[in-house]
Amino acid sequence: MSNKPIFDELLVTCATELFRARGFELRRTSDLDTPIEYAAIIGFASDEVRGMLGLGMYPSTLERLASKHAGSAASLEDWLGECVNQLLGRLKNKLLSYDVVITLALPTVLRGVHLRFLATGPAGLWTYSFDSDGGPICVWCDVRHAEGLVLVPSSDPELKSTDEGELLLF
Repeated sequence: MSNKPIFDELLVTCATELFRARGFELRRTSDLDTPIEYAAIIGFASDEVRGMLGLGMYPSTLERLASKHAGSAASLEDWLGECVNQLLGRLKNKLLSYDVVITLALPTVLRGVHLRFLATGPAGLWTYSFDSDGGPICVWCDVRHAEGLVLVPSSDPELKSTDEGELLLF
């Protein structure tokens, strides 16, 4: 059994909720047809799962989305890095209900790049394209997991994730 449908649902939900909290509605679209020029990536790992999550957009999209929160070019990049960090934080929170605990790496922002996705599929890189009032956004995830791992919702109430905004971790 593939875990991809579960990751698909979780990642789309996490991205939609994250940008909604920032005042932007996301709508799923087909894959982006032009390259991404700004991207933020962040790694994650556990005993069962490891991988990388990315968030990318065009410069004009980044400027429009971050304009409410950032004031300079450096701030735009910081804003994008913090977005991917929060996106993975949301995914981490939701994976708890599947009894999967991941640790996060530090985000890295890439600018002036020419990213285009070459391969997608159940065993590869999964991409999720969105449109927003600010412009197109792409989320991608490259997940590797232990052979035989099947994500099943836990019935343990202790593993229920905390609602976003209700918990601060230091």
